[in-house]
Amino acid sequence: MYKKLYTEFRKSFDFETFKKNSFAIHGFEKTCSYNDFAKAAEYCFHKFKEAGASDVRKIVLKADGKTSYMDYIMPEAWDIEDAKLEILDASLSEEMRLLSDFKKNTLCIGNRSAPTPVDGMDCEVVRWSDYVDKKVDIKNKAVFTTIHPGQMYSAAADAGAVGIISSYSPAAEECPDDTFWLNGMSSPGWYHTKEDKKIFCFSIPPRKGSFFSRFLDEGQAKVRATVKSRIYDGEIFTVTGRIPGKSKEEICLFAHMYEPFIPDDSTGAAIMISMCQAINNLTSEGRIPELQKSIRFVISMERYGFAQYLRNSKNTSKMLCVVNMDSMFHSSRKAGILPELRICPASMPFFSDLMIKDIIEGCNPKLKYTEKKGNLSSDTFGSDKKIGVPTTWLWTPSGKYHHNSNEIFSEPDWDTGFEIVSVIGTYLLFLSTAEKDALRKLGKRLDGIAEKELVSEFIQLKSMLKHKELSVRDSIEKATFLSSIQKDRIISLNNIISSVVDERRTANKFGKYARQFAAKTCDDFPKAIFSKMERKASNIVLKRIGKDMPFSLTKVPYDKRIKHPSDPYMYSLINWMDGKRSLYEIMRFIEFEHGKKYSDSDINELIEYFKYLTKYGYFKMLPKYRLTKSNIIQGLRKLGIKKGDRCILHSSLSSMGEVKGGAETVCLACMEALGNNGVLMMPSFNHYEAVSERGKGFYDPLQTPTTNGAVPDFFWRMKGVFRSLDPSHAVAAWGKNAADYVKNHHNVPTMGYGSPLELLEQADGKVILIDCPDANTFLHVVEMTNDAPCLGKRTEEYNVKLPSGKMVKYRTWGWRNGPCRVFSAQKHYELMRSGKLMKEGEIGGAHVMVFALSDFRKVYEKLLRGNIPGVAGCSGCPRKPRKVAATVPTDWHKHIRKII
Repeated sequence: MYKKLYTEFRKSFDFETFKKNSFAIHGFEKTCSYNDFAKAAEYCFHKFKEAGASDVRKIVLKADGKTSYMDYIMPEAWDIEDAKLEILDASLSEEMRLLSDFKKNTLCIGNRSAPTPVDGMDCEVVRWSDYVDKKVDIKNKAVFTTIHPGQMYSAAADAGAVGIISSYSPAAEECPDDTFWLNGMSSPGWYHTKEDKKIFCFSIPPRKGSFFSRFLDEGQAKVRATVKSRIYDGEIFTVTGRIPGKSKEEICLFAHMYEPFIPDDSTGAAIMISMCQAINNLTSEGRIPELQKSIRFVISMERYGFAQYLRNSKNTSKMLCVVNMDSMFHSSRKAGILPELRICPASMPFFSDLMIKDIIEGCNPKLKYTEKKGNLSSDTFGSDKKIGVPTTWLWTPSGKYHHNSNEIFSEPDWDTGFEIVSVIGTYLLFLSTAEKDALRKLGKRLDGIAEKELVSEFIQLKSMLKHKELSVRDSIEKATFLSSIQKDRIISLNNIISSVVDERRTANKFGKYARQFAAKTCDDFPKAIFSKMERKASNIVLKRIGKDMPFSLTKVPYDKRIKHPSDPYMYSLINWMDGKRSLYEIMRFIEFEHGKKYSDSDINELIEYFKYLTKYGYFKMLPKYRLTKSNIIQGLRKLGIKKGDRCILHSSLSSMGEVKGGAETVCLACMEALGNNGVLMMPSFNHYEAVSERGKGFYDPLQTPTTNGAVPDFFWRMKGVFRSLDPSHAVAAWGKNAADYVKNHHNVPTMGYGSPLELLEQADGKVILIDCPDANTFLHVVEMTNDAPCLGKRTEEYNVKLPSGKMVKYRTWGWRNGPCRVFSAQKHYELMRSGKLMKEGEIGGAHVMVFALSDFRKVYEKLLRGNIPGVAGCSGCPRKPRKVAATVPTDWHKHIRKII
């Protein structure tokens, strides 16, 4: 299907001219000076014209540290003439004193390094680690570091350091004498803005770094740094041209410029010039069909320049897709690193991934490569839904050798690179010349490939399920996710020419796989139990405002800008944020696509970050659920709660979503659901806070807040609610004979016989857990009434202020002195589910469980007695009641169940 195009492209591609142009462009770019960048852009401008491109333009972009394109603040222009770093120690040889010399190694100076005085700057050097750990003064000093300066540049500059000497290199062991090029050293964003403080920054090879480190160990070290550079308001350029087809719609190639390596990415611009010449030759000679689609070439500054180009809807409205031409010629194979196909992200599936793999299989099966999921990195961010241009990338990744002067990164592998270029050339020629019949045939071909991929993925899912590497729920959800991606990949062919793929048939075909997988796997599975942070994320919906993906944080005042979270999939997350899906749903997509499992700390970091971005107008943060009193009552009814029921409620207000009226509404809904003949009880604990030195030193039933959450804290204050006098673990009750449940709490064991919860059990009470499965206090009643040796019965005594104002001493329980080996919420509820002793459902975003206290007792007593395999039970457990200042001997007679 592609062989003729593949062969013609290779014949027509002038490889020697391509290499010549690569070297020429590198000759301009190797110093990273903007005055030379202008020469590189001018060179490419004329070469595109010579290659026969139409509408060749050189677009001027400001480089002033202020102008932004999308959310990318353009760095100021920078020129470098010379730089040198020397140790000031006459006892060393000249060779040993010299740490860096720009004339010998242009990579030794950090990109956009600040100038020093003309005659240089003599300064003392201290370790960055000593500043961090020992708080040594670094004002007017240089700091030596082995970490990437991007992690500490701003902090060092703000602390008064005049410069940085870095021996950072991820490949230090393999390449001790090579230099790591220091490029982006700012955050947020890659580059400094006008407001940022600028200091000099040198990069020295790891071996020299080890020597200098030993030199520092011997005592005070001074260096002379000389940097002849200039930072100024200037310009940088985008160069673009096209080969017109019958349609103005464009298949696009992107390649960045302006970096000091041939493979990264002087070759990118040179490839496109030679491609332009080759395609024009092929069309003029009639060796390929007439172009149906136009071909667009764009070279610019990585990310920043393409942001300027892609923000213009006049450009993107014509763009059908992009191939990123960055880094196709690294000598990665020498390090055993295969070329990589970076596919379009799952948030914007596109058929190009399947097609490129098919071209390789059919035209050059010896080209071995790996496949990686797309994450909108580098110049693939056109796949951002707000931009809408799916972008594919077949390249030679360099791993830990990235931006290193070693041959793996800096020396081109011309042979492998040309094999990659040939594949992309074939892809480009096919799409630009294909008419409807050819695309229909392609659609059928790719449909079969996608189906095979999906079958393979499902076999893997089944294996993971069999080996318990994946839960039933996760496997079914992932099957649906994978089916949807393959379906959307095939349907995306309609973006090239409409109606070449039957969308309904394709959706049914791939959807059927997911439905069959679910039917064969499990017809019924329990509700997922969320962590607190997962539940919080499930109730947050984020919607992006405008087109900008947060990068330099242009909307945020300079002094309020913070670093982005370290999550490599943050932009993948953001690309799903459409104002409909919850943050938790999106995190699940990232887990299915990339294998990233978010911990509670990860989730908390992301939520706080998105709150921050919402404050500055990047997002709207919305609740997933909006609830009224009626919604809550309906939810309780579905779970079997009826009027006259007597219940203890444990709740998480935030998990439910946005409740109109807040905690009060939840209380009123529960009261109405139970009616005046029912009983509503809630924990009203202070968990020893009020009676401790951290609190007031006493419990006051009329004033002391509860630490059980917003709903219980509102509840005890309501009219008709009675609150017990237990100093640490009071209970509040409302309804028929409510006072009888709590009036004697201070005269009995906190969770023992006669306690509010034990009385509720006697009255056929129920538990309602609104998204707090670990908060079932009744389990302690079961423990204490079974004489669990770890809980003290009335063994701590504290001050209580009575409603009359009188201060008295009342007793409470003594908490255990260590973790319980019996307690496991997951185990409890597995047993409850298997015995069909529990009802589960949802109220808004909250998972709700309802069960009878007596049923829970039956299950938990088996665990306490060690009657369940895998659970040791209480017998022989070393746990005892804790000993604190308030500990007193028990006054409770367990046989007669009275105070003695």
